[in-house]
Amino acid sequence: MTGRRTLSILLGAILALSTTSLMLPGMALADDPGIWEKTDTVNEITPALTESTTSFDDDEASEFVHSVQWGKTPLGDEGTWRTAADTDSSSTVEAREALDWVFDNISYQDDEANYGVADAWANPEQTLSQGSGDCEDMAFLLASLLKWHTDEVDAGGGDLVYAECGFELPPDEDFHAWVFWYDASAGDWHQLDPTYGEMNHIPYPALGTLWLDDEHVFGFLPDYYPGPSVPVAGYGKDNFARIAEGGFGDPLNNYAWSMAEFHGDLYVGTGRNVPYMLISALLFGVLPPDYEFEYITQPGGDPGSEEWAEDMRAEIWRYHDGTWQRVYRSPVVEVPTSFYPEEAGFRQMVAFTDRHGEEALYAASGVGMLPGRLLLKSTDGSTWEKVVTDYSMGTDSRAMAVHNGKLYVGTGYGGNAQVWATDEPSTTDNNWEKVADFTNDDPTGDADPSNTAVESLASFNGYLYAGTQNIENGFQVFRSLDQSPSDPQPGGWTRVVRYGGSDITNYWAGTMEVFDNRLYVGTLSLPFKAGDPVELLFPKGFELIRIDTGDNWELVIGDYIPREPPPGGPIYQVPQSGWPAGFGNLFNFYCWSLQAHDGVLYLGTFDFSSFLRFIPVEEFTGYYELTPEEQEQIAACLEQLIGLLEELGTDEDCIEPLRRLLEVFQTEPLDWEELWQVFTDWFAGGDLWKTEDGVRWEPVTLNGLGNPDNYGFRTMVSGSLYTGTANPFQEGGCELWKAPAMPQAEATDAVGVGQDSYTPD
Repeated sequence: MTGRRTLSILLGAILALSTTSLMLPGMALADDPGIWEKTDTVNEITPALTESTTSFDDDEASEFVHSVQWGKTPLGDEGTWRTAADTDSSSTVEAREALDWVFDNISYQDDEANYGVADAWANPEQTLSQGSGDCEDMAFLLASLLKWHTDEVDAGGGDLVYAECGFELPPDEDFHAWVFWYDASAGDWHQLDPTYGEMNHIPYPALGTLWLDDEHVFGFLPDYYPGPSVPVAGYGKDNFARIAEGGFGDPLNNYAWSMAEFHGDLYVGTGRNVPYMLISALLFGVLPPDYEFEYITQPGGDPGSEEWAEDMRAEIWRYHDGTWQRVYRSPVVEVPTSFYPEEAGFRQMVAFTDRHGEEALYAASGVGMLPGRLLLKSTDGSTWEKVVTDYSMGTDSRAMAVHNGKLYVGTGYGGNAQVWATDEPSTTDNNWEKVADFTNDDPTGDADPSNTAVESLASFNGYLYAGTQNIENGFQVFRSLDQSPSDPQPGGWTRVVRYGGSDITNYWAGTMEVFDNRLYVGTLSLPFKAGDPVELLFPKGFELIRIDTGDNWELVIGDYIPREPPPGGPIYQVPQSGWPAGFGNLFNFYCWSLQAHDGVLYLGTFDFSSFLRFIPVEEFTGYYELTPEEQEQIAACLEQLIGLLEELGTDEDCIEPLRRLLEVFQTEPLDWEELWQVFTDWFAGGDLWKTEDGVRWEPVTLNGLGNPDNYGFRTMVSGSLYTGTANPFQEGGCELWKAPAMPQAEATDAVGVGQDSYTPD
């Protein structure tokens, strides 16, 4: 990959969150696929270029095919081609030959000269007819020739061909387009640039660029050039008001781990020192006993001490008429000589009306420490009682759903991926029935002991759906065969998705939400695999799939090339949105929350980039130093990107971070401390995105609503739209936000009542 026409490594690292996240939402393409039509019934690129030649004038693609297969006969004389066809039609066409043909036979000509407009994206046949085009036109033509007329490229065998748009570096300093070809048989990527006639073997496509394929390139429309795109409806960043911060006055409440509305009030269950708990559990035996958990909150005292237990006890808070009140704090018990909280966090909440008509709010424990402490219930929101549960249900759940008159709970106790149900949760009797066990047997009868937990549940299309955790083989999604499932055996369920969709490294089906008559399933990923020893992995962003009423699933957000394909070979899917995993941010590990609200689907992420600011700048600069020329190149790229986004009408909130970066790169010498600060202030922190159709997405915020310590949007609830953050850093604590924003007087008029109340600033 030549340095002159690709972003530098540093720019890719710094702008991976910005350029990828900002280019596609604002890029407006022609929206009439009919311009591709070769006949009345065809509207794809594919048949616009065919090998059959019914008319020399009608089938310009034959010029390419004949020219390569029949001795590279020059353009022009049909009779010469016919004679050549009679003597030799056995040679194959290679990718390099396709590139050379476009470079040799298509003249570079800008759109003003060709079509009389500033920027037009011509389809391949128009470019062939014209005999000229600019870089996008030549790239689209080459992509079509590679995919449909080049023997070396096997589209049916998993090869992928895409046009990509990015920015040239000086001396060109211009928007540019080229082609990527993934050779599945060899596992190799190639960059082909028809404008310059270059073909390079590359390790992987660059970050921060626009990917295009048959479904995302709609071609040239007379008098058309890119313009402002239609914005996605719903709330923007300025519509949200913060209604609580600092963990309700205690930073050890660092996760708004669960949330529900009940009788018109908002309830939030906290997670105490959650990263401390998870790191301790996942890396037990790996970390030294005296390891210091820098930056994140942790309890005082040693595990089992009374001080430690006091700092670990979870809380539930209620928001009523602008006032927060703590309505529950976990008791501390001594067992037998050590102290433990009954609950260290509440990971899920749901309101449910039992078969007797009693309505109650149920809170499920997260990473519980004592047996029998899985569920609490409250009928008034103030008094909380322990629900009797089967011992096999364990002490931790992140999945609850109400479906056909029953409360369903997904568990993973002891590595058992199970679903339990009851229509009468009781504080005195065990009324629970195990209705699914995906641990050892799947619906086809194949042994699969690698499902270790049920991570998500949803009622959809009259049935119950369950998503699993599967570290070995990728998450699975199951659907009940009965509309009111009661059979835990394989015959009671059918598997809808396996192998993490198309990538085994999608380990968790962590979130589910019904939207627009589809079930959306978001994944969770981590850059390591638990084991002995722990296996470190290259970071990977989350993926999002959706399932229709016929149990067909498709990729919405995700990578074209799976990191770890299923045993039967890779499954290649173009994501419906065009977005790669994590919205192009490989540190967006989790699709952590999904919420449908007023015709808009909101998606919240966990963004690990919040931790990058703790890497000392001098450690980074020790690995990479910028020359003045490279600094100038990066500034030029930023100027181009900002100008493009302005022309497309992109929201100023999305452009402002790039302006700040540009200011830093225009300062000589480069101030690395300031660069790191800009990155921290504007790009670290969880993302919140929105869509009306699952295809067009826009960011609401890319930096935790202005707080880089908010590394994720953990929960969301519809009514008003509420979202709760995860903020585990020292002096941090979870935050709660509400949209539409309430009047300022309401937000600041809460009255505290003793230690169990919290007054927001």
